[in-house]
Amino acid sequence: QNSKALAMSNNRNELNDQATDGDSYDPSAPPLDLRVIDAVERCPNRTIRPARLSADLGISVDDACSELCGLLSAVGGGEGGASFTFEEVGSSDNDDSTDKVAGAEKSSSTTMTMVFTFPPDFKRRALRKRRTEDVKSVLMSTLHISFKVLKVLVAFGLVVSLAILTIAALATMVAALIALSRGGVSREHSSGLSRRMRSMFYTLRQLLWC
Repeated sequence: QNSKALAMSNNRNELNDQATDGDSYDPSAPPLDLRVIDAVERCPNRTIRPARLSADLGISVDDACSELCGLLSAVGGGEGGASFTFEEVGSSDNDDSTDKVAGAEKSSSTTMTMVFTFPPDFKRRALRKRRTEDVKSVLMSTLHISFKVLKVLVAFGLVVSLAILTIAALATMVAALIALSRGGVSREHSSGLSRRMRSMFYTLRQLLWC
């Protein structure tokens, strides 16, 4: 019994490894949403359960349910739209009670599952929604990049303006110093020029600190 259990465990491990290799990402495969649309198209009356989609695409049942809910949202509900219902699914198991009792005891249980139904033109609606979302994504990306470029241009403009203002202030101060050093300027004019130079120097220092 131990050797049989070990052999069964090895077989399960090999099957898991094969499933993992099969589920590896294929860059040439179409996007998942397009594969979901194709899977729904292959179903009779475009009615599908998450378990069926999970088996077709090799994804979990929860992911399949999320993809179908997303497709339903893209197609839209209401009259003539997509819809879903809850359905009870039963399962039965045959168990041997004891060696003394012949036959098997049949136990059944029911679980609730979602059943999605899509209209005949669901593919056109879904692709239109997909194109709209792609356009919105491109526009938002373009606006984001444009805002960053605008911030860089504004910052560069401020730096250039500050550099020009600094050069002009320095040139004015040098010209004023040359005029004072040559003399021939009245005391009142000299004091007024000194005050303007100090004010300009203070303003320039504040700008540089900012």
